[in-house]
This record gives sequence, structure tokens and C-alpha cells, in this order.
Amino acid sequence: MSPAPTTLKRCLKCSTEKPLESFARQAKASDGRHSYCRDCDRIRRRNDRAASPHLEWEATYRQRAHAYGNAAVVFTFTREELVDRYGDECAWCGGPFEELDHNVPVASGGPHTLENCRPSCGPCNRDNSHPAKVAKRRREAVITAVRARQSAHEAEARLALVLT
Repeated sequence: MSPAPTTLKRCLKCSTEKPLESFARQAKASDGRHSYCRDCDRIRRRNDRAASPHLEWEATYRQRAHAYGNAAVVFTFTREELVDRYGDECAWCGGPFEELDHNVPVASGGPHTLENCRPSCGPCNRDNSHPAKVAKRRREAVITAVRARQSAHEAEARLALVLT
């Protein structure tokens, strides 16, 4: 006759004995359960996300780009790099940095790069008609068009030199 299966397990993190159902399944473990309880694992994951928000930003961007049918263009950057470049306040109104705003929206195929992202407060991030945002996007669109026109003229001039 085999002994009755153990119904309690001690969490290695909080040292509390809990029912086996409090531990996630893990096929490779000898008892088939993780060594940390679900509560401790949840706290660990929350702390990891708080320490590395850029990983969450990238994952959210990839999901949104896929949902819009766009290719995900991701160049990794950290919160510190974003703050060094743009400051620790909303780029549009000077409020607190709460969210990441893509200057060229994800829905329009905007990439997830340090150049395309700005720190933003929640209201400014959700308000795409914010006057500062509209003006900046117009300026950047004009600059891009002028650069494209200049490079087209330069290409034509180079072609004319080659053909003569």
C-alpha cells in the first residue's frame, strides 16, 4: 500500500505551507509543482515589470501592431534613455510621465523606437488632437517631404552626371 499523497507544500519564498493547488504546475518538478506559491510568483512578476517597463512597452506594441496588421518594428530602449532624451515629464503639457506615446501612431505603422516615442501623461496620450501634437506632426511631415524631395533632386542630378 502506497502512502497518501502530500496535500500541503511549503513555499520557498514565504515559507508558508499551502495546499498544492496554490502552486502552479511544473512537469519537471519532482512533485509536479513550482517551488514558489502563486501569490509569491505574482509579486515577483509585478516587481519584474516595475523594474523593466520597457519590456512591457515592447510586448504591448507588438500586440497592437499585429492587431492593426502592421509589421512590428522594435528597437529596444529603456525608461532611463527616454528620460535622458526628453525629460521626466509629459512632452506635450509638462505633466507627469505616466505613459509612452508614439509620435507616429502604432495604427499608422509607427515604429517602437526612441525617436518615435515620447513621455506622456494619460490625458495627452489619449488625446490625438492635442494642439502641440498636431503641430509637431505637421512640422515633421513637412520636414520629411522636403528631405524626400531634396534626395529625389540629388538622385536626378547624379543620374544626369552619369548619363552625360
